[in-house]
Amino acid sequence: MDRRAVWLWLQEAFGPGSALPGQIAERFPGGAEGFCGAGPAGWRKMPGVTGRHFRALSAFTPEDAQNRLVQALRFGWQVVTPACPGYPEALRNLYDPPAALYAQGPWPDFSAAPVVGVVGARHAVRYSREAARRIAGELARGGALVVSGTAEGVDCAALSGALEARGRVASVLPVSLDSPYPLETAWLRRKVLKQGGALITEYFHGQKPGPLAFRQRNRLITGLCFGVALVQAGSRSGTMIYAGCAAAQGREVYVYPGPPNAPEYGGSRLLLEEGASPVRSGKEILADCPAYCWAEGRGGG
Repeated sequence: MDRRAVWLWLQEAFGPGSALPGQIAERFPGGAEGFCGAGPAGWRKMPGVTGRHFRALSAFTPEDAQNRLVQALRFGWQVVTPACPGYPEALRNLYDPPAALYAQGPWPDFSAAPVVGVVGARHAVRYSREAARRIAGELARGGALVVSGTAEGVDCAALSGALEARGRVASVLPVSLDSPYPLETAWLRRKVLKQGGALITEYFHGQKPGPLAFRQRNRLITGLCFGVALVQAGSRSGTMIYAGCAAAQGREVYVYPGPPNAPEYGGSRLLLEEGASPVRSGKEILADCPAYCWAEGRGGG
C-alpha cells in the first residue's frame, strides 16, 4: 500500500481540519502507519478517538483509501501528505496540519522563496482591487510565491496581478478540484493552470462551500505563508478570520490601510490599532522577509 493512502484514510475518518492525524503521527507508536495496523484495540489507546471515529475508521478502510489515491492520480491530480518530501514544512508546525492535499498543476516548492498570502474582501471597492493587484504584482516580480483564493474581489485581483507579473501562484480552494465553484472565476482557475500555477484543496469530493470549509481553507492559506496581506477588512468580514488564523499560527499580519475613514476598512483599522503592520506595497513585505524564506542564491530578506 502507498504510504499516502494511510493519510487519506485518517483524513476521511477524522475529517479535513482535524488535529488528530497529526497527533497520531507524533504520539502513537509507529506513527500513522502504526495506528493503521493496530486495529480497533489499538485505536482505543489514542486519546481523542471517539466511538464515532471508530465507526468511521472501519467504514472507510485503508483499501478504500488506496483506491481513492489511484482515482485521484488517474484524474491527473497531485496527492501530497506528510509522508511526502514535498509536504510544506510550514504546515507541519500547525496545530491542525492537513492530512492530505490534492492539487492540479505542478506542486509548488514552498521552500524556494518567500510565500506570501494576499487576500481580502469578496465585494471589494475599486481601490482595494487595484491595491491587491499592485501588491501581488510587486511580490511576484520580487520572487515571492503568491497564495490566495479564487473568489471575486481582492483574491481575484491579487492572483491576476501576480500572473500578469509572470510570477508563481497557488490558490487554495474551499471545495474539491472538480467543483465548478465559484462559477464566476472559472476563467481565473484556468489561467492559473495555464501559467504553471497550482490549485490546492483538502477535499476529494462533495464539499459544499460554507463557513466551516472557508475557515479551514483560510487556515491553510495563512499556514503556508510567512505572512499575509489583508486588503479591505470590514469590521465583521470574513477577512478578519484570516487575521485570527495568522495570529494563532505565528504568521505576520500586514494590512493595507485604505483611504482614511472608509467604512469598508473598519476591520483593517482595528487590526492596525492592535499592532498589525501597515503596508502599501509588495516591496515593503519583501523587505521584511527573513533570510530563511529565500532559496540559496536568490538574495536576502
